[in-house]
Formats: sequence, structure tokens, C-alpha cells
Amino acid sequence: NGTWAPIKTIPATDSATYAYLATGLTFNVNHWFGVTATDTAGNESTRAQGYLNPKDELAPGKPGLTLTDPPADDGDTLQLNIARSADDGAGANDVSHYRIYHKVGAGAYSLLTTVPATGAASYVYVATGLTRGAVHGFGVSARDRSGNESAKTEASATPADTTPAQ
Repeated sequence: NGTWAPIKTIPATDSATYAYLATGLTFNVNHWFGVTATDTAGNESTRAQGYLNPKDELAPGKPGLTLTDPPADDGDTLQLNIARSADDGAGANDVSHYRIYHKVGAGAYSLLTTVPATGAASYVYVATGLTRGAVHGFGVSARDRSGNESAKTEASATPADTTPAQ
């Protein structure tokens, strides 16, 4: 519902086609563009117009991941310490949530849970009820509003029955 305003004049060169790269657009919003031709006398053609709705096609950067074994946990708990993606918070603010995957031993990963992105420097998730003595693998990825997902950062550990220092 805006007013038409010229953004670029392209000189005629007898080319079959002309191109203009529009940058700085807001993703997932319709942007209308119109094109007219002007002859040497200043006569302007009827505007040909159309719109595009730019989509985010780039996945966010990978988050970091370290695992710690909390003390006095009966050997069934691991804490996931997630360092935010470069595109979360002060980055492109492009991360909507983090996906946490889990596997036991050499098994396949399955989605365990999601953690909403809040722009925090780091996130913590505590996995409980794990199989004692087994190697537990975790993967974490960053996902944006368009559904693009980073590669997983992976770490594994075996939870131990630890007691707190006296």
C-alpha cells in the first residue's frame, strides 16, 4: 500500500534482458517492484509490476555443545551446556530454537526436545533418566523460522554415579 518511487535507473544497452539485485529486503514480506521504459523524448511506458516474497534459505551457524555430569545424580543424568549459534542474540537474530537429539551407544539419533532461542549467551538442558553405564550421544542444532537447520554439534558421555565433594 505504499507509493511507487524509483530505486534504480538502468541505461538501455540493447540487451535482451536487464537485472537488478534488490538487497536489504525483509524476509517473508511481499515486496512489489515495477519497471517502466522511458524513450529519449521522456515518454514513459505502462508499468509492468510484480512482487516477490524473499525466503531465508541459509541455515544458522552451528551451536557449541559440552556435557557435564552433575554430582549426586545416581548415574542417570547429564547436563548439556549449549553455546549459542553466531546467528542467535547479537548475530543475525535468526535462530528460533535449538533442537536436541539423543542416542544410546551406536544407535540412531532421535529428537529429544527443543529449547526456544532467547538471545542468551548459552542454554542449559538437563537430561535425566538415562541408562546407567551406557554411552549417551547428544546432538544440538540451531533452527530458524524458515525451517533451515544447522549441522549438529555432537558430544557423548557415560553418566556416572558421583557424589559431591565433602
